[in-house]
Formats: sequence, structure tokens, C-alpha cells
Amino acid sequence: MSIIEDIQKKALTEGKIKAETQDSFKIVSVRPTPQLSALIEVLSFLDGKSPSDFIHSNFGEALADFTLESKEHIEPLKRSLASYKKKYKDRDFKEGSAFAILDRKCMK
Repeated sequence: MSIIEDIQKKALTEGKIKAETQDSFKIVSVRPTPQLSALIEVLSFLDGKSPSDFIHSNFGEALADFTLESKEHIEPLKRSLASYKKKYKDRDFKEGSAFAILDRKCMK
């Protein structure tokens, strides 16, 4: 199972649980297999980035798109982003991150 499939499976499982409790959230930690870690290291080296920058630049869009696949995520996401912006006016999301992409796509 790829890391993306693992994240999707965990997110869908958590979505079912979350449906029972409104305005809750869960942090999902995913650890890649040794083979996937090696692949990420090789690809990040070829891309001239650190593994974390490689993941950040390549998985942010995929994570944002996966999040927006469900229309029921959009309104709570808009509320959360608006609340964050109100509370932390001087902070921006890192360019290319899933939050920056979600902010750009949801807050049009």
C-alpha cells in the first residue's frame, strides 16, 4: 500500500468517526515503509531538495485535492481558515503547502 493510499484509508476511517462528532479533528501520523523512505530520498536527491521539501512540494497539492473531493469538507474548512486568519493576521501558510492551496481554492 502506498503512503497516499494509507493516508486516504486513514482519512476515510476518521471521516466516519468524525461524522459522529461535529467540529472535531484528528491528527494522522503516517510512517513510510523503508522502501518508500528510500524512494523518497532518491527522488528528493534527484530533485535537489531535502526529503521534507520534496514531500512538501509534491504532496501538498495531492492532499489538498483529496480533502476537497468531499463537498462536505468545504464549509468547515472555510470556517477554520477564516478563524485562523482572524486569530493569526500576521502569519501566512507556507507557499505550496496543503493549507496554502486549500486557502487559495476555498477562499476565492
